Amino acid sequence: MMGIRLYIIVLLCLLLAVGFESTLPPTINNNVIPDLDKLAHFCVFGFMAYLIAILMVKIKLQIPLWCLGFVSLILVTLLGMGNEWIQSFRPGRMVGMDDVLADMLGGLIWLTVWAMTRMRLKIDRLT
Repeated sequence: MMGIRLYIIVLLCLLLAVGFESTLPPTINNNVIPDLDKLAHFCVFGFMAYLIAILMVKIKLQIPLWCLGFVSLILVTLLGMGNEWIQSFRPGRMVGMDDVLADMLGGLIWLTVWAMTRMRLKIDRLT
């Protein structure tokens, strides 16, 4: 049970941090490192998708692995869209589908690695 609480706390902290950061003026200077904001979206939202999938496993949802990944990807995409919507109210912030695509791609890659690792561990246990 402690594991579930820890995952929930980390996920909520990430959500609050992303929501708070969305209300601030732009903080990433793409002139120093091009597309750094896309990398940040990829990593943060990918990690959130991973945490969502882990939570669904921990609460013992009896659904296939691919369905867990799909639901996690949909949720993280909606969170990314919400993030962009919040940014639309802040002067100076850019709103774009490219950020949402980076969120989705991050979720897809993180979840693919997670699913492949889970399948590999199951195969290793059988042999």
